[in-house]
Amino acid sequence: MKKYLLISYILFLLAIVLYSCQPDNVTPNSDDTRDKIVDTWNCSENSTEFGQQAYQVDIAIDPNYSDRVILDNFFGLGTGKDVYAKMSGYQLTIPSQIVTVSQYDKWTFAGSGTISSNYKTISLNYTADNSNGAKPVTATYTLPN
Repeated sequence: MKKYLLISYILFLLAIVLYSCQPDNVTPNSDDTRDKIVDTWNCSENSTEFGQQAYQVDIAIDPNYSDRVILDNFFGLGTGKDVYAKMSGYQLTIPSQIVTVSQYDKWTFAGSGTISSNYKTISLNYTADNSNGAKPVTATYTLPN
């Protein structure tokens, strides 16, 4: 009887040790399509205000909303200057929103765009207004090679 009790106890301890060897931060397989555009993108932008510009934009999931992504360094305004976009399928919508760069430098953005079916290109058309009237902007985001 003691032999069976000892074997049961050893098997129980072995099970605990093996279970504790599982990684704690296993990322579940996500079906969230926003994951497909989370990255640092190269932006090629053209506006009447600044002409042709190139810079990088970081796209992240907005953890507070199931349909939003955050575009950081939007319009090349700098890290921490971001807009949100609503994502539905391959469509992005940028609702009208104000980005404050400084006390005297505020921009209002609104527009829309499309994501390519392979998730490697994003084309945006939006307006940028710094209280001098809305100016049209086109931007193409591509993933670095």
